[in-house]
Amino acid sequence: MKIRTSKIVLISPVGLALIAYAFFLACTLVPPSIYQGIMHENNYMFMHLPSHFLVGGCLATFLMGATLFGRKAPTPLNDRRTPGKMRASLIALPIICLSIVNLASIALLLENNPNLLMGWLSDGRSAKMDLDATGAMTNALPALYAVCWWGLWRLMDREYATGKREWTLRFTLAAAVLIAVYSALIKVARYDLLPCVFGLAVVFLTHRYSTGRLQLAKSLTSFLIIIATVAALFLLMAWLRGSEELAAIGRNVVGYTASSYNRLAALLDGDVTFPYSGTGVYSFKFLTYIPVLNRWVDFASLFGMPTKEEAWMSEFGAIAQSGLDGSYIWVSAFGYVYSDIGVFVAVYFFLIGLASRAAWRSVVSGRVAGLIIYPWIAFSILFWMGDNFLALSKLIVFIGTAALMVGYEKLARSRHQIA
Repeated sequence: MKIRTSKIVLISPVGLALIAYAFFLACTLVPPSIYQGIMHENNYMFMHLPSHFLVGGCLATFLMGATLFGRKAPTPLNDRRTPGKMRASLIALPIICLSIVNLASIALLLENNPNLLMGWLSDGRSAKMDLDATGAMTNALPALYAVCWWGLWRLMDREYATGKREWTLRFTLAAAVLIAVYSALIKVARYDLLPCVFGLAVVFLTHRYSTGRLQLAKSLTSFLIIIATVAALFLLMAWLRGSEELAAIGRNVVGYTASSYNRLAALLDGDVTFPYSGTGVYSFKFLTYIPVLNRWVDFASLFGMPTKEEAWMSEFGAIAQSGLDGSYIWVSAFGYVYSDIGVFVAVYFFLIGLASRAAWRSVVSGRVAGLIIYPWIAFSILFWMGDNFLALSKLIVFIGTAALMVGYEKLARSRHQIA
């Protein structure tokens, strides 16, 4: 398999996978004394050969899937027809509707949790643990920022086609993003906040690539800015969740990133064993909870899996029993899938590569499905060091939102055609 690095786009599946792999390599080269000084636990990942075989093998099969059947990568639009533009009002409509739903969701959360408005500022950890989200339509949040990703692309389409700034639409989109950010903050939900911001950046850079305006030097600068922004948001969430001292914040950062590969090494050595390994919950977690339908069907029992909460809670004890810090439970996406399906993990990542390639081609072409699903895939690839994010139930929300938006856009364009 030959990959020409001159053709790699940092925000493509291949580019993101190579960045994620470079981070893994860097983690396994950190001197044990430095890691132990920060985390106060043994360093098992230093030059750990089984980890290198597993992660390297998964990367290879992923790259095979991401480049298979592809004679050419998607090409920019600068030599093709100018993308058609939608009416600004039709772009704004779904954004406004979902913003209203999320405001209602925030109101319900505040009704369920009277002290939430200030509680998340004073003690974010307790606010997160004690949050009562009953009937609060929490899945409206990922639907909102998915529609914001779509709206940003359509806004950029209009401005690219007309050469004019759409200030009203920009304000509408910015207001929706602020609602999404605030909703994530009051729930201290870092893995709603980070995908929202990261996805907007991916859509912005991909549109510039699609229209032939993304230069290598600028893309590197932009990507570094994205990483710095995401890191700053992560630190903010760590502070909200109770980490006030600089050393504690630094430990949180390492605990939620590099230490996942230390736990992967312990997993491969047999020191970490999850009680629900082999049930499929780590590879197909979205099957344990399907939004809306889960009110009537117990999908976890139907598929013979524990609930996502049961699986999550069991991980703390499994990590602590190994002698590692039980506050940090991630074993990386590779470790979770391996604990479920063993050597078939290579096939799993090959299939993810195929799906990533399809989503990348879709988003570069400006198709609705790609605009809503690819940013989540991109986030899950870059954050392979954490959970197996792609398999979370948000995937169902994004697929459902994409289906609705495909229908909406077809109807909108058929009734209001604009050249």
